[in-house]
Amino acid sequence: MYPLLLAVHSWLRWFLLIVLVIVLIRSFLGWFSQSKYTKLDNLFGVLLIAFAHTQLVLGLVLYFISPNAYPAIQREGMKVMKDANLRVWSVEHLIMMIVAVALIQIGRSVSKAQATDTGKHQRMAIFVVMALAVIFLGIPKDRLMLFRF
Repeated sequence: MYPLLLAVHSWLRWFLLIVLVIVLIRSFLGWFSQSKYTKLDNLFGVLLIAFAHTQLVLGLVLYFISPNAYPAIQREGMKVMKDANLRVWSVEHLIMMIVAVALIQIGRSVSKAQATDTGKHQRMAIFVVMALAVIFLGIPKDRLMLFRF
């Protein structure tokens, strides 16, 4: 089960990143051109939330069944913090991705509450940029090659 979940988690990240970039581009274009917030913008926002939350749930399941995360903390305790590889998978990646999904969710909620279309685009763009930055900071250094499958 672990290999299958890991594969789905690995492939789903690409869909999430593609939708994230689409939302980012549409948000910046809408913000700077002061265009309407359309049904398509809303659809991509919904897709972004769906992919982000699905990715988070899969990641949390993997966290508890992976030999490199929660079980390592149970075995090693606080010694995990001294091992860079175990620390990345046991603590850093998990926290950063939770923060990124929270930023995406907050951005969606805050943008929907804006009275103007420009405000909706602006808020979404700001929060998506922050989420994207956190996502890239949370990727382990050995996995930073973007086209690695």
